[in-house]
Amino acid sequence: MRRRILNAVLAAVLLVALLLGLPLAFTAYLFVEDTTRRDLRDRLERMSDEIIAQEGTDGLVVGGLDTSSLRLLVPDGGRVVVVYPTPENEAARLDIGDVTPTNPLVESLSMGTSGSLRVEAPSEGMRILQRQVLAAVGFLVLLSVAVGALVAVATARRLAFPLRDVAARAARLAEGDFKPVPQRHSIVELDRVSDVLDSAAVEISGRLQREHSLVATSLINSAPA
Repeated sequence: MRRRILNAVLAAVLLVALLLGLPLAFTAYLFVEDTTRRDLRDRLERMSDEIIAQEGTDGLVVGGLDTSSLRLLVPDGGRVVVVYPTPENEAARLDIGDVTPTNPLVESLSMGTSGSLRVEAPSEGMRILQRQVLAAVGFLVLLSVAVGALVAVATARRLAFPLRDVAARAARLAEGDFKPVPQRHSIVELDRVSDVLDSAAVEISGRLQREHSLVATSLINSAPA
């Protein structure tokens, strides 16, 4: 019985851990990527403000684009492609930063008639962070399973003996042992069963005594004088 209780509680703990751990891991994984991409979009918006501030009243960049402030916003190991209008070229292109990274994260921003921005950032840092987050979630799930296992062992120990005791008490009652047992286990449901068994034992014992008395009286009355 103890093993069955332990297995049932462990199965419930594992099921809950999976139902909560898998969605949590998936959500955390996507959250890291969303946070990284949001940072890239913020960088593009700040670059856009810098470029628009350099445009003249006609919406053109005259004398070349000042990239000193833009370079500060380029992610480490990344590259930014700027397309902007000039008097000579409506779509002048300028690359700022390193060469195109391997497996980059790409975000772009349109500046309307003022051109466009495209940022390419290395994805390795984000992937490392995602793996760390997954490892942390996995550790929490394993920790919860370990705690659940300890609780399962304690619960099995607490319930196994009282259940065996109540079952043995019912078996003794079926065998004709009507002696009430005052012992209780501080478990409401099992204590109620024990109360019912004790009440049944007293009732059955009383009925048997009355029946014995009636039989004895009948035998005495039927005996020849």
